[in-house]
Amino acid sequence: PQFKKQGPFAFMAAFAIALFLGLTVTGAMSALGDTVDPPRNYLNSHEHVMRQALLPTANAVMKSRPAHPYTAVVVAMFLCLVAGLFDHLRPSPMTRRFSYSVWLVLGLQMMIGLINIGLLAPVWMQLVHAAAADLLWLSVILMCASALAVGVKQVEIEHVPEAVLNGSNATIKDYVALTKPRVISLLLFTTLTSMFVAAKGWPGDSFLHGLWLLIATGTGLYAAAGSSNAINMVCERDLDVRMERTASRPTVTEKIHPRDALWFAFGLEAFSFGILWLSSNLLAATLALAGLVVYVIVYTLLLKRRTWSNIVIGGAAGAFPPLVGYAAAAGELNLLAWMLFALVFVWTPVHFWALAILIKDDYAKAGVPMLPVVKGDRYTVGQIIFYAIITVAFSLAPVMMGVGWIYGLAAVVLNVVLLRGCARLYQEIDRPRASSLFHYSMIYLALLFLAMAVDKAVLPEKVVAKAGVRESLT
Repeated sequence: PQFKKQGPFAFMAAFAIALFLGLTVTGAMSALGDTVDPPRNYLNSHEHVMRQALLPTANAVMKSRPAHPYTAVVVAMFLCLVAGLFDHLRPSPMTRRFSYSVWLVLGLQMMIGLINIGLLAPVWMQLVHAAAADLLWLSVILMCASALAVGVKQVEIEHVPEAVLNGSNATIKDYVALTKPRVISLLLFTTLTSMFVAAKGWPGDSFLHGLWLLIATGTGLYAAAGSSNAINMVCERDLDVRMERTASRPTVTEKIHPRDALWFAFGLEAFSFGILWLSSNLLAATLALAGLVVYVIVYTLLLKRRTWSNIVIGGAAGAFPPLVGYAAAAGELNLLAWMLFALVFVWTPVHFWALAILIKDDYAKAGVPMLPVVKGDRYTVGQIIFYAIITVAFSLAPVMMGVGWIYGLAAVVLNVVLLRGCARLYQEIDRPRASSLFHYSMIYLALLFLAMAVDKAVLPEKVVAKAGVRESLT
């Protein structure tokens, strides 16, 4: 009965344990493969393992051998998510202690795994890896048991009326609102344009294949971002109710039960991971999951309530969509893909702090230490200018990597307007100028990505090659 009362948290605990057990199976198969057929050197070990796994004569051990490192990354991210949600929504001293233990041991285990690969998996290192896995297993079990124990406060259902607990009258529109579609629109645009950049034109092997790839990737990215936004609304109900801008969210107005919102979020992420994996590749699916984990754990739970630099670090979540699109179209990430990630990363403070100036009173009322609340408007504008200059540098870097004149010209024009908007705000800090910079920053990023997509599609490769950088970088 106690297990059933936990709703989605019981599912999270059971699924985390099941995933961990599956990971141990792939680990055992990988260790057996390393013992039977030891890798000969570090540089060729991965290629050797993959080649052996694809042979028609490969047995079950060899076929499953490459699965362990990839599975480990996915399971590690899910365990981080579970530990973070348990720590926040089941705030008992024991749960917090074991959640931190999971994070600590998980980080240690990942380091040991990397060292194991670097040392070519000697038997003694495999035993160390296995011992750390046992310690992690114990931490996960204790975390789940403490979080689901009788008497532990269930934060997500606090102050929810009985009528909402017994049934929901939510509409489809309310569930769509959980995903924050207006916020996702720009993320979706950077994802799709990154696919054109990666493919140097229309993605896919044919028109229909490319169309399916665009639709599936866009749908998968929307589902992942929508899932993270729904979890964010559950975790921040106490903040949203105190802010005018967020007071109409369905988790605040109690149109949607917080547990229903969590079920919805988990379903969206499962759908996202599945469609991205099936339509493109595991890398794209894993990157979308990574964006969710960074947004929920790093930004929402760890940084937002603690430091004004929350958006500087946590803003990395918004930089994952270009990686998802690039990986979906190209099957890999090269230097240009990471440059797109970096561009969005450094652009985010410019965009978000302009908004923060507009709604600083809301943040102050909720007790959220956003930069304008903590340091004031003048200091915030100085930081906006600082990150705008860095954004300009990163936006021009692709020109040195072989991107053509169409993008270069667009970047120069867009950057001039961006810096002018920052300068105007510095001269006089008022709402109209902050609002103008906030809205332009979205147009700026969208047009930059669009210009690069057009550049890659229109300019022939021989023109791009004249930039002096090998095509492998682009």
